[in-house]
Amino acid sequence: NDNGAKAEKAVPADLVGEDVTTAFNPVFLADALKVLGGTSIRIDTTAGNKPAVLVNPERPELRVLLMPVRLAS
Repeated sequence: NDNGAKAEKAVPADLVGEDVTTAFNPVFLADALKVLGGTSIRIDTTAGNKPAVLVNPERPELRVLLMPVRLAS
């Protein structure tokens, strides 16, 4: 049920490449971050509407594929 709620959270980041705007379901993102653990997570993506691969650099063998949600126009 979309009640128009919206939230944004800024976090420190080192960016490489072009700017990308994307959105993830916060429950799925939180689950992915819990599984990956660590203090640093790399998010690899090619476009805001494409899947992202999340990796903890300390455990590169473990990866999470996260699908974005559609941003309202």
